[in-house]
Amino acid sequence: MLDASASIQARRDAARALGKISTEEARGLLNSVPPFLKAAIAEGLGQNPSAEARDMLHDLVNGKDEAVARSAARGLGTRGDADAVDTLGKLLFNDQTPESVRTEAALALGDVNLPSALDQLTRAIAQIHDEDVIESVLDGLGRRPFSDTEQFFGNYLNSPDVPPESKVLAIEAVRDADGDVVPFLSKYLNDANPEVRAAAKEALDFLDPNTATGPTNTVK
Repeated sequence: MLDASASIQARRDAARALGKISTEEARGLLNSVPPFLKAAIAEGLGQNPSAEARDMLHDLVNGKDEAVARSAARGLGTRGDADAVDTLGKLLFNDQTPESVRTEAALALGDVNLPSALDQLTRAIAQIHDEDVIESVLDGLGRRPFSDTEQFFGNYLNSPDVPPESKVLAIEAVRDADGDVVPFLSKYLNDANPEVRAAAKEALDFLDPNTATGPTNTVK
């Protein structure tokens, strides 16, 4: 990790491994290594089950270096426990948190396989109005099994209060979800809004070009 002649990727990999196995050494190096290594250590700490690693992630995710804070958010998502959900939720809902960290927190919540993480994301859709953050919240929801989010996405896409551009983002998120999303997306090939129809066609073409025939001719 400290060998400047080694490749950047090799040094990052070593830093992640260090964070995973040794909080004592990681803490000793955090103030002396370049930011890219500090960020890699933060990610590695997410795989370290110790309470000290958790406390270090709390410090890093609330630090002034946004790149390191984003990596710490990813580490918390990997950790995936109730404390991680609580910490990431506070970051997501705090409008004083840098936007890049809030968006990373939303994505990280999508990786946490706990109902409370899903609750945080769906609540964020209702309460947060920053468009960039909402885009990441939708992407976070799209990282979850579609069986967990189908009802949410159905309500969202069928709501007259959601603008077309947000529905397009939702369709893009559904496209990447884990599960059979083709029947769900096919319903929007005949949506009243041309932007939604086009997004559904594009998503289905990406998944399987053979599924987006027939009704797609109505997209204008």
